[in-house]
Amino acid sequence: MAVRILKTVGLIGLFVYLFYLIGLNLFFKRWGTTDREWNAVYPGDSLLQSLTYSNIRAITIRAPASAIMPWLKQLGIRKAGLYSYDGLENLLGLNVHSADRILPRYQHIRLGDTLLLGPMGGPRLVAIQENRHLLFYTGANQEFQNSWLFYLVPQPDGSTRLLTVYRMYYPPTVANFVIWRMVTEPAHFIMEWKMLRGIRDRAEKNHRTRS
Repeated sequence: MAVRILKTVGLIGLFVYLFYLIGLNLFFKRWGTTDREWNAVYPGDSLLQSLTYSNIRAITIRAPASAIMPWLKQLGIRKAGLYSYDGLENLLGLNVHSADRILPRYQHIRLGDTLLLGPMGGPRLVAIQENRHLLFYTGANQEFQNSWLFYLVPQPDGSTRLLTVYRMYYPPTVANFVIWRMVTEPAHFIMEWKMLRGIRDRAEKNHRTRS
């Protein structure tokens, strides 16, 4: 009897894991993207020589790229926040308060500036093209490397596609795989999903007000 129960629990666990790995995992990795966006090559793709994880997420914003870029420039803790779930971040002691307006003092970003994401710091700005993209990178000497691209694509109807392209390398151990895939990845998706919507809502509202 006990053996049968263990087998049943094991099969259920395997089913749940496969469902996550095949279904939810792909949903997390490419939320909002078209096939063309998912398969494209982006700035920064060559920074990491080896990948153990990557995702691309996208959202349409009814505003021109020039109305979105200022919100990206001021992104970060101790600046305009992360436009995500401030309450959850503050439970971790991050003291985040996402701004609802463009803050001129944070618009003059430079190469080498840090995108502060927590007490351990964050990636540095390694490339910028006005009204097109911001690229952040941790550096090649880190055990855990990642690049994070914010990419703007103007559309014929005057709207803009905002894509986030996240590439990561972590040592391919079983522990790292389980922690990232089962814990970090879902949490990262939830926070980034809210961030994309937060940027969209702020940019659209500000653009309507100024139009």
